[in-house]
Amino acid sequence: VFRIFQETLTNVIRHAAASHVDVVLSTREQKMVLQVSDDGKGIAKEKVSDSSSPGLLGMQERAIMVGEL
Repeated sequence: VFRIFQETLTNVIRHAAASHVDVVLSTREQKMVLQVSDDGKGIAKEKVSDSSSPGLLGMQERAIMVGEL
């Protein structure tokens, strides 16, 4: 979860041009939930599953490794 969070903040810094980031770490149904939102420019839906986005792919792989995707 730490590495996913780290990559999320890296993406915000590199790509979002955000001035504010909100982070909530909680539990729901005995599972950890990490929510990160910002006021940046966002990402196009087609880019989310694009294999040329190694950061996003790495986050998905890490989530799969802990059984959450």
